[in-house]
Amino acid sequence: MEKTVKKSNSKRNISKLNENFRESICDYAIEHNLKCAHALLVLKATGCRPDELQKGVRVNIKGDVLTFKIIGSKYNVRMKRGIAIREIKVKINEDNAKYLNPLKEIFDKNPGAYDYKVSIESKVAFTGYITKISKRLWPRKKNHASAYSFRHAKATELKNSDKSDIEIAQIMGHASTRAQQSYGRRNRRSNVGSLDICDVETSSKPRGGDRLLRFKIANKNKASQKLSEGISASQPATTAPVRKLKR
Repeated sequence: MEKTVKKSNSKRNISKLNENFRESICDYAIEHNLKCAHALLVLKATGCRPDELQKGVRVNIKGDVLTFKIIGSKYNVRMKRGIAIREIKVKINEDNAKYLNPLKEIFDKNPGAYDYKVSIESKVAFTGYITKISKRLWPRKKNHASAYSFRHAKATELKNSDKSDIEIAQIMGHASTRAQQSYGRRNRRSNVGSLDICDVETSSKPRGGDRLLRFKIANKNKASQKLSEGISASQPATTAPVRKLKR
């Protein structure tokens, strides 16, 4: 009888990749002056979807903050999916300067530049470039990176930051906070203060945040009430001792 092997979802299988696979792949693209380098840097900074890069991400700068305007590829009013437009602001600092300065240099060389468009021709070809670089860097590995590996790595980074569920949904372009269950993993060893996304604005607010919190609180209160009622019912009623009056 043949054994059926359950295939893992390669999109989410980032645990078997090198911890710093995004940095290594971006380093390779920058050093070899690959045409996909800018797109990789946007992908690393925002965690956007590959097909959103195919539509084109608009980049602007003010001081040391880069703004990425993303047109949501999953947006569907009838199905209540995705977010139409989101703007993610990333502050350039010592830790990320290596991966954001190439984008900053575009504006340094062209002071009047506005809404600089970073795009890819094909999301399939783009993922192919990433996997090809991954295989060159780690030829002995069985599992290799894809464009969605970058997205899931960003989701993991966000889940281990001090960002709220609503903010995470906004950054990821999710219409509901529930979508986060399929993205990223929480890691107690992660550095909470390392996230460089300083702000996010969206055309609509994701569902779930406050209502979900109220639901959890209500359930917790109900459970506490049931517990206290159970304890009260299990304890026999005590009566005060009858004291006889002396004659």
